[in-house]
Amino acid sequence: MPAEFSGVLEHPIAVLVVDYANIALPLEKNEQTETEAEGEDDEVSSYLSKKGHMTATLPKFDFNNNKRIAKLSLTDGVSDFDALEYEPLLKLKEIGTGALLLALKPPIQVRKGLLLLKPENCEV
Repeated sequence: MPAEFSGVLEHPIAVLVVDYANIALPLEKNEQTETEAEGEDDEVSSYLSKKGHMTATLPKFDFNNNKRIAKLSLTDGVSDFDALEYEPLLKLKEIGTGALLLALKPPIQVRKGLLLLKPENCEV
């Protein structure tokens, strides 16, 4: 998706979360902490490594922090997307268990190439 694109996506899309960060934190507190990903599938791991994404480690993320702004890196297997937690998504707590698939349902607002995720358009 072009970085300058703004509008609405009107079709459903299934994506894999490959990286995430709390962009509300200062950079030094938000750097990735090397922790083992539990239950990560070998097939997913090999796919992500081919795409240049991190595979065996996930960044430390405080899902109970109500003042977070989660930025997610997503892929549908062909294209890579960035998304922003526009409204709190309690479902994101499941990311800590390894790879997470999301079903994004329309309408999905897009601003400057960022998908804006809300509870009503995001399903785990």
